Amino acid sequence: MLQPSLPENGPSVWRLCGRALVALATILRLAVREGDVIGRLGGDEFAVLLPDADEAGAAQATERICTQLERFNRAAQKPYALRSSVGNAVSRADAASSVDQLLALADAAMYRQKRATGSERR
Repeated sequence: MLQPSLPENGPSVWRLCGRALVALATILRLAVREGDVIGRLGGDEFAVLLPDADEAGAAQATERICTQLERFNRAAQKPYALRSSVGNAVSRADAASSVDQLLALADAAMYRQKRATGSERR
């Protein structure tokens, strides 16, 4: 589960948010492997399906996403920076998990990360 932090006020906020979402989708495409699946869940939330990835693979994908975000922010020279909150969930062979269960686990992990870093929206 991935949720960027977008500017909430200011001129042309919808156009700005649209551009930020397009930029994030591009960042995700650059950060994940061929065969990984990126989906927008709604609003500013995205999910990335990493077939055949374990916890280490999910952590590596998260690191690649963060690296691409940092590169974008340095190069874009915008009056704002794209940030993200990430939560991972891994399906295990010894435990049946539905997509809904995995999304709920990833969402919970994302909000734990937000609380830990103080990046929850108020």
